[in-house]
Amino acid sequence: MDRALAHAEESRRLNVRALRVPPVGRGTRTGLDALEYASVSLRTLFRTIDDATRERTGVEENAVYADIVRRTVASLLERMGNVVREFGHVLVSETPDAEEGGRNRLSGALEALRSGRALMQDLLIGDPRSHAGLWELNSTLLATIDRMLDEFGAVEGPPPRPAAAGSSRARRAAVTAGQRLRIARRAPAGHGSGTLRGRPSGEGA
Repeated sequence: MDRALAHAEESRRLNVRALRVPPVGRGTRTGLDALEYASVSLRTLFRTIDDATRERTGVEENAVYADIVRRTVASLLERMGNVVREFGHVLVSETPDAEEGGRNRLSGALEALRSGRALMQDLLIGDPRSHAGLWELNSTLLATIDRMLDEFGAVEGPPPRPAAAGSSRARRAAVTAGQRLRIARRAPAGHGSGTLRGRPSGEGA
């Protein structure tokens, strides 16, 4: 992944037409890392779901509760999908307005996932029926949600604001003034002082 990003940055630097496209920066790298980490948790969850489905875990013990878990998992998976989609929109935003709108939608999707997790936790973990073969699936689901909230919530807030143009000009002016001061201090002591001390001795009036 890092190699691909480095190649994209180099290609952009050599392509004049790419100047209008936002550069691949720290935000993109951080976002792809978050997607990679979340994908590991998602693969574990999908394997657990596949095992529970094949073995019909909990169906014989308590078919009603197993059906509740199935519908609950489907609802939370939908909310998780919304988070991933909105997170991707933030990463590929090409204008500040689009990025701001994407962050707002991502914030809403994350809040929906948080509220869904809070509502379902007692049902999935606190309910005694969850230990009838479905506890592993339920705990894996909640752990995956927690990982997604941690990874994707890192970019939920507004992006860092760039320094104002005025402050940049002020810094450049200060640097220039400092350089001139150092040059003046290094100048020879008698350089440019003839007009103040009069004519050198030996010259005619």
